[in-house]
Amino acid sequence: MDARLKKRTGGPDRKVAPDQAGGVVLPPAAFRALVALVVGSFFAACGRPPHLANGPIDLADESSVVRFAQPVASSGPRWEICFEFDLPRESHRAAGIHVALLSTTGRRDELGDPGLDRRGEAVVCQIGQLPAAPEPEPPTSYEAVELRSDASVRVRAIRGGSLQ
Repeated sequence: MDARLKKRTGGPDRKVAPDQAGGVVLPPAAFRALVALVVGSFFAACGRPPHLANGPIDLADESSVVRFAQPVASSGPRWEICFEFDLPRESHRAAGIHVALLSTTGRRDELGDPGLDRRGEAVVCQIGQLPAAPEPEPPTSYEAVELRSDASVRVRAIRGGSLQ
């Protein structure tokens, strides 16, 4: 047995409290803060979809095509597109935004019957189904989105991706 361990523990048969066994013990407040940081980081990463495009992007009744920073692979037909607005009152017009994803192969897939998920005063996500891809086609990647809005709005950024 190591002489230092024997001196600290009093021998191999003596029971030792965890804080005396050479490990690091955090005060309860520091431990809670560390746990909150780890858990918060996990949920922040899971709750925020990937960045697709920066604005400002002005939307109106004419369709606009917005290219993504990089192509986004789709892992399924359920998608969310999140709009970040500069002016919170404009986020209330998100239901009037019509979305069609443009694939790298040139296919246009409309987001069908989207539901709204408000994530704060200036962020609203549309969650809906894309049409099923033709069978022999490999997994779809999207490179742009076609947007049209019933009312004029300005979007600061777009986030999104497929949901499992």
